[in-house]
Amino acid sequence: MKKVKWVTVKTKYGWIAPGITEIGLCQLVLPEKEPILGEEGRDVPPFLNKLKEGLISYFEGEKVSFDEYPLDLKEATPFQRKVFRACQ
Repeated sequence: MKKVKWVTVKTKYGWIAPGITEIGLCQLVLPEKEPILGEEGRDVPPFLNKLKEGLISYFEGEKVSFDEYPLDLKEATPFQRKVFRACQ
């Protein structure tokens, strides 16, 4: 089982939480009213800050491409893989 690190990102719709591994993005919790506990600053992949900025811009209504971010889909179902690929 892979170790997932969660970070929280505040958007105008609420708090979201990308789940990341050493390979890339593996999960995304959509807006919640309260922040989701997460880890930041320690052993997080370098793409994380750019991803956070992209997510904030996306939820502000800006057109954002997420195709440059690495994905970790090893444990994803076929349906989840289709969703992640469509959202890139």
